[in-house]
Amino acid sequence: MANKPKKIKLKPTESGSQFYQSDKQRQARRDQSKKSATTGRYIETDLEKTINKAIEERMLEGKITPKKAGKFSAQYFIDMMDDTYSNKAKGGAVRAMKLGGAVMKGRGPKFKGQS
Repeated sequence: MANKPKKIKLKPTESGSQFYQSDKQRQARRDQSKKSATTGRYIETDLEKTINKAIEERMLEGKITPKKAGKFSAQYFIDMMDDTYSNKAKGGAVRAMKLGGAVMKGRGPKFKGQS
């Protein structure tokens, strides 16, 4: 049998799109952010350069409007940053944090304010 490629699991984002970013890409984004902080200007990763070039080419071909191209680029940037710097809490921990309660039953402070 031929080797099947590993399936990539996409996850929904705040903008409603499906997104995937590998650990290597996340680390590259963090490294570029550190460089950006020292130089005072934003530095793109290779992946960002490739995606932005593809968006620009589609816009210049007339397949999408400049407004849609800008919106797509901004949404991609927001999703990428959210994925890079999000906390890694899973399942019940996220639900409990959103509700203001403790992560584990019987541990941590409970939400005592008004809801």
